[in-house]
Amino acid sequence: MKRLTCEMCGSIDLIKKDGLFECQNCGTKYSVEEAKKMMVEGVVEVQGTVKIDSSNKIDNLLKNAKILYQDGKTGEAYNLFGEVLNIDTENYIAIAYRGLSSAWTTSVTEPKQLDAVRGVARSLELALKKLGNSKEYLDFSLEIGEEIDKIGSACLKLYIDYYTNASNAYVERIKELTSSMKKAGIYADVNFYKRQEQQALAKVNQAEKNCKEGTELTIASLNTVLIKILLAKDVIYSVKDYKKMRSMIETYLKKSVSLISKDQLNKGTALMLFCDKKIKEHGDKKREEYWQEHQAEKQELDKQIQECEQKLEKLKNYQSQFEQEKTALEQKMNTKVPAEEDLEKIENKLEKLQEEKNSLGLFKGKEKKIVQEKIDGVNQELEAIKKEVQQEKEELKKQYMPNIEEITEKLSKIEKEAERITQEKEQAENELNKDRD
Repeated sequence: MKRLTCEMCGSIDLIKKDGLFECQNCGTKYSVEEAKKMMVEGVVEVQGTVKIDSSNKIDNLLKNAKILYQDGKTGEAYNLFGEVLNIDTENYIAIAYRGLSSAWTTSVTEPKQLDAVRGVARSLELALKKLGNSKEYLDFSLEIGEEIDKIGSACLKLYIDYYTNASNAYVERIKELTSSMKKAGIYADVNFYKRQEQQALAKVNQAEKNCKEGTELTIASLNTVLIKILLAKDVIYSVKDYKKMRSMIETYLKKSVSLISKDQLNKGTALMLFCDKKIKEHGDKKREEYWQEHQAEKQELDKQIQECEQKLEKLKNYQSQFEQEKTALEQKMNTKVPAEEDLEKIENKLEKLQEEKNSLGLFKGKEKKIVQEKIDGVNQELEAIKKEVQQEKEELKKQYMPNIEEITEKLSKIEKEAERITQEKEQAENELNKDRD
């Protein structure tokens, strides 16, 4: 009959707990799939000297610890990462995640972010020493950076919620005290209520103090990771890596811009620009390599872009020509008609009569009446001239508007065609310039 045997110490005393099989003798934990592979028949006899390779045990502990960490069981994960460090004091993975596990237990009164800061700082130093300025080191840096960013976001929410709840509780307490005082009337002990209010306000002030200190500590944690990741910045990897790094830094700066120093802000901004430069350099290199291998495809795209540019240039010339024709027709349509000259003369005559009337004194009623009769006559003449001007304008409009509308329609078609060709050109250009990572 098969039985489950620990591959580390040979014990058969394994108990299933929280979805994992744990050896009661040495503490090694196994997943269900791993346990199935370890089932053996009968008794295994070992002769001679046996040297136990602890690397398997460390890998197993790290695997189980990470499962617990990802499941949110950070207390249990903390202990397992500690077991790894009992075997290998310089295991950079365990050092980082032990600090991260501790930081997840942060409370308003007991911040633990510095555990993550210290752990990450030490971990990245050891990782750089062991892995060198390599792709594996950068991947680990970004992985840890994302984890500490999650912790930072969670801590900020913790402080915001705490302060909000304290403030709301203060408001409710004041309402209760106000109601009690109204009910108690003149027998109220005002000093008692003041003391109650001061106690409630003190809690709000303490909440504000805790939140301020906690927020600054959280930002310090993010900043530490940012500076450590700078160690990997001189290695050219993939566009994806640099975009990921840039995104992390941008997020950090947005969260902390009001709390960090000018020097830290400048470092973050400089690193974003550095990432932009590397993204472009690496992207250019990859595109060049790709098109060296796909020259026929590139020639076809270049030809397509050139044809589009030639078509756009022709359309631009047509557009300029039609716009000139349209402008000339509009000028003709809006030119001054003969009746407008007569209209100007009548308006000038009317203006002089009005001035003449206004210049007459208070006792010149008879003279004013004569002038007013002249004004009325001119006004009738003015109305007739206005109608004549309108008719002549309508005639010009009938003469030129059909051609103007025809040209306007042609310009509209040219614009749509130019837009279509521009999109075609942009698609070809995007295909030439897209990441080939």
